[in-house]
Amino acid sequence: MENREEQQEYFAEVSSEYDKKYNKPEKIIDYEKVHRLETAINLIEQRNHDKVVEIGVGSGEFFNKYSNDTGADLIGLDISFSMIKTAQRNESDPKYCQGTITDLPIDSNSIDLVVCLGVIGYVEKEEISIVMTEFNRVLKPGGQLIMSFANRLSPYRSFRQFYYYNLLEMGKKITGLGEPVTSGYNTYSPNTVREALQVADFSLKEFCYLTFSTGIWNTNLNVSVYNLFDRHLKDCDLLGRLAMTWVVDARKPAI
Repeated sequence: MENREEQQEYFAEVSSEYDKKYNKPEKIIDYEKVHRLETAINLIEQRNHDKVVEIGVGSGEFFNKYSNDTGADLIGLDISFSMIKTAQRNESDPKYCQGTITDLPIDSNSIDLVVCLGVIGYVEKEEISIVMTEFNRVLKPGGQLIMSFANRLSPYRSFRQFYYYNLLEMGKKITGLGEPVTSGYNTYSPNTVREALQVADFSLKEFCYLTFSTGIWNTNLNVSVYNLFDRHLKDCDLLGRLAMTWVVDARKPAI
């Protein structure tokens, strides 16, 4: 995994404003986060859970939307203590803990539902199999995993990565102005993620496709086009594969 201190520094900087991306979305990439969260909620098959964990709890948006009618134990895990404090202010019911996705501080076979949105991008390719094995370890037999990842094969994602991590960074090095956009974010081909899930003994139930825009320009017209594309292309397998983000619904086999 990339330098954890750099990740923690980055999230400490953005934690105080992070919930605004969901509560008052302005940029296309903020709308994507909202849509990604809504998609994850809609993929939850049942609500009679005993224990639910979100990995990368952020500012607590998932637990704010999750209907906990059965009184399930909610666990929010994040690498950033600053993010955990933000989540605690927004949602006080869940139990929060600091930890990493490659070594979850959670008992084996204890969780009914694992939600992990966007965090895989902070994992190096050689660690993906470790992460999937950890997901499988903590889930009960028949447990559900909902996760998202950045699609490397998407032209929208490729342009976005080039713009932020090559073009802008080059300009900042030359001028000495500005700060890095993030501490780094990795993209993965769907086959890489699919194979890692299968090796970890998950069965795949569904893929959802999100965001047919680079999210770089945020004019009203661009937001309207984004919403139009997202409505009409999200269910199209052929064109959907071009989307920036994929959301995965996978299951641990029941005994």
